[in-house]
Amino acid sequence: MKLSLKDIENMGLWSKLKLDHQEKEVFLDRINKTLQKLEIIKELATDHLELSLDKPIHSKALRDDQVQPSMSRDQALKNAQETWDGMFSVPSILD
Repeated sequence: MKLSLKDIENMGLWSKLKLDHQEKEVFLDRINKTLQKLEIIKELATDHLELSLDKPIHSKALRDDQVQPSMSRDQALKNAQETWDGMFSVPSILD
């Protein structure tokens, strides 16, 4: 799979990045090189391997939840720049 310059431009639009032509070319080259390296994986013979879905990788990776005391709402909001109705108020990042 090979990406085109139009694909890079679309990715820039979706992620709200302003890329000049040189940056688009650099990203295009890097991504296509990465995709080319990943194509090698498709060529590997894996027919003789069996799936290991029945074997947990991390059996005890998570600890049990324990209720612990926490700070009050007033303490949490004490150093906030802005609050609204008992909550943190932050600038909107969506258009």
